[in-house]
Amino acid sequence: MRGGVATRALFATAALVVFPAAPAGAASLPTGRPVAPAGRVTALQAFPTGVAAAADGKTVLAIGGPVIQGGAPAGPSGGVGLMVVDAATGQVRQTLNVDDAFQGVVYDPSGTHAYVAGGAGATIHTFSVASDGTLSQGSDLSATDFVSGLAISMDGRTLWAAEPTANAVEQMDLTGRADRTRITVPSPDRLALSADGKTLYASDWRGSCLSAITLKTNRTRCIHVGAHPTGVATSRGTILAADSNDATLALATPGKTSAKLMSLALVGRRS
Repeated sequence: MRGGVATRALFATAALVVFPAAPAGAASLPTGRPVAPAGRVTALQAFPTGVAAAADGKTVLAIGGPVIQGGAPAGPSGGVGLMVVDAATGQVRQTLNVDDAFQGVVYDPSGTHAYVAGGAGATIHTFSVASDGTLSQGSDLSATDFVSGLAISMDGRTLWAAEPTANAVEQMDLTGRADRTRITVPSPDRLALSADGKTLYASDWRGSCLSAITLKTNRTRCIHVGAHPTGVATSRGTILAADSNDATLALATPGKTSAKLMSLALVGRRS
């Protein structure tokens, strides 16, 4: 009996949790917290996972999500929509469909080619980019396993693919002049290249490390971050990693063995 009362009290308490109304122009997250976008919102499809901007800043390529849950009709090759968006207007210029795509999207520095991680398809989708930003699909690059993250060298000749279930990062020579190299890395999820192009960073989504790979030797070391890091980026000498299990942002400095953690738990809360 007491257990039943306690259960009812728990549900009653949960029902009384009230989140503040979102301010004008804001949206509500699934958690109920309001968030005010810094710019324009463009509707995609269900569960978008990755995005990248072209070098000229005029076009954005997004993995829009599965077709089966709304949006563009399925094409002859698949169930995940890739959307080319005009950065100035927010309009979707083009939608392509592929069998699978997940997280990783990169343009080469020249802006003439784009690459998308093929997820469970164990491929990297390749595209030629027209002057108006629209895409023409080329032949897929085969990978060894599930592909989640991508990074490209500053000269556009080398592509790295994160394969988390294979505990490896695969290095591919896009000129076709060199053999592929597999670098052993614990469950790499997302990738980011340092500004000098000498170090590749990979988030260890099963653990609490940001793997720093010295590309000259392919030696790897751990920078300790928060739990379950996913997204990673570099900016002005700082490496940033999103730690999804403890709602922190890790800020790491090259050469250090641990990162500072910034709590994001209160982001979006209003007193």
